[in-house]
Amino acid sequence: MESKYAGMTADQMRRAVQAEQDAFEATTWSDGFLVADLRKAFELVQDRENWKNPVNFLVGNSVLDKMGLTVDMIEEAIVYFQGCVPKINHNVNFVHIKSSGYVC
Repeated sequence: MESKYAGMTADQMRRAVQAEQDAFEATTWSDGFLVADLRKAFELVQDRENWKNPVNFLVGNSVLDKMGLTVDMIEEAIVYFQGCVPKINHNVNFVHIKSSGYVC
């Protein structure tokens, strides 16, 4: 059986795999959220060096509102991508989100 990627250049293969990943995330749900939305939330809070590193993120509530994100969505995103339940301190103006990192 021939690979569905046979005959593709490396760049074509990367684009095909990304398209498959995007389609999966746009149609797959986790705890009431589309995985595509969880990725958007996780990309906001993840460590920029390595997504597996601990999360320590402070954000204003108004920023979350403008981005269409919720604290519940961010919490589920960390659980989905890192496997940990984050500690969240939420007040009127800010949210402080911390997690130990990938598979705590």
